[in-house]
Amino acid sequence: MTKLLLCYISRRSGHHKAALVLENALKITNRDLKLKVINPFHYTNPLLSKMTLKTYMGLIRRTPEIWDYLYDNRNVKARTVKIRNFFQRISMARIDKLLNEFYPDIVVCTQALPCCLFSQYKKVKDKNIKVAAVITDYVVHSYWINDEVDVYFVPSREAADRLIEAGIAADRVHVSGIPIDLRFSDNTDKPRAKIKLGLPASKSLITIMGGGYGLGSLEDVITELLNISGETFLLVIAGGNNKLYEALNRDYGGRENIRITGYTDEINIIMDATDILISKPGGITSAETMAKGVPMIINSPLPGQEKSNARYLSDKNAALLSRDAKDAGDLTKKLLTGEIDKKSLAENALKIGNLKSAEIISQKINELWLR
Repeated sequence: MTKLLLCYISRRSGHHKAALVLENALKITNRDLKLKVINPFHYTNPLLSKMTLKTYMGLIRRTPEIWDYLYDNRNVKARTVKIRNFFQRISMARIDKLLNEFYPDIVVCTQALPCCLFSQYKKVKDKNIKVAAVITDYVVHSYWINDEVDVYFVPSREAADRLIEAGIAADRVHVSGIPIDLRFSDNTDKPRAKIKLGLPASKSLITIMGGGYGLGSLEDVITELLNISGETFLLVIAGGNNKLYEALNRDYGGRENIRITGYTDEINIIMDATDILISKPGGITSAETMAKGVPMIINSPLPGQEKSNARYLSDKNAALLSRDAKDAGDLTKKLLTGEIDKKSLAENALKIGNLKSAEIISQKINELWLR
């Protein structure tokens, strides 16, 4: 029986969500496949894993300019090669323990660090392991690029060209789109979707999200949107940020034109119900939005990959990039009044979106290694 390992790093992230989506798609494609979804750093460097996530969250919340400098910086990558190699050598010894429990024929990575880890393992210990990289942001950064990766799945032609320019053979690069839940292929018309969610069907629904961690200036955006006159309703999703959820309920709960919710697995139907989405441009959130053709206003993109996503989507005229909360409010007004064409924005989004991305990736892995 073929064994496949799906690797991510942080829970409550788009990368984790993509791994779970691919797990489901691969099970449909090949029912005899034995699958495991893990964060390999919990096995190799559990303390380092926690420290890395804590440091990253601290940087993006308090000093985002530092992360902006560090992200995809070739000079930083070159200067840190020795320390990265040191940690990889430590990981090599510890990863054997993991692989004694579940030794995979194929490793699929939805985040760059595990891709680097297993590329190094393949290079020094087992050249027979197949490594696939699934890139879940619209722009490829340099840490993804490894000679030992057998196949890359990328969201766009531009991302494919970036890899090919970096020396990756064209036949190892496949434009698949970013993997999103297969449920997004199910569509509910807008009024019915609103009724299913218990929302007023006659009002324009503005959905505000801050990703799995509930980041971004959500309170400022809400304040701006509450000043908009007309038939609008605000749905605010705080994700897994319980402090934010409690604060928003304290400040805005009980109003007749706003609902605050925490983590939800109903994003598919929420997208169907939404007239305008205001959100950070995480890779998975953006891919889901594009696939549904929802007019999107990008707010508070995190440094690094989210800023790259923001530039890509705005350059394609598939989303609007706001400067701040006030600008997000102004852009919302223009979309509601028709000063900015919602239909054109939605059509451009649909050109980027791919409802069958997970299916494409799973079928290609099946074609390459499972038949």
